[in-house]
Amino acid sequence: MKLEEIVERVQVEWRPAFRAFVETGEADEGFLHYLEWDDRAKEAVELAFGARSEALERVGRAIAASALAQAGDLGPAASVVSPPPAGEAVSMTLARAIEDVLSLPAEDRDRAAAEVASVLRSRLPEREKEALEALAAGIQTRLRASA
Repeated sequence: MKLEEIVERVQVEWRPAFRAFVETGEADEGFLHYLEWDDRAKEAVELAFGARSEALERVGRAIAASALAQAGDLGPAASVVSPPPAGEAVSMTLARAIEDVLSLPAEDRDRAAAEVASVLRSRLPEREKEALEALAAGIQTRLRASA
């Protein structure tokens, strides 16, 4: 569920405060008081943070699966991800995960990139890290060429 759909659960006058809270985690006393009595707003907060968490998980899985697929085998990282689907399905999974991250506020995108890099750095063997770097460079080159 996209943030614009989730924010519909929040009263109009509190939507800017809601967006700020979702983006930064900070809220003023008035907004926190509002959350105490509006169950739909509480649900919206839970949905927004749940969606962010799911997006980060999908990105991590998709990037790891793509890197492993490009490397040719699952190697020691088999316990981290399930075997990737073949060909186009891997590409679509990765594209959807990247779209999920791009739908996050800028601060969260940076945090997502840092978290994914940290997970991959700690879990992928060196040759799969090199395959991931080549994959990222290839995506970047193709994006620039299509602009």
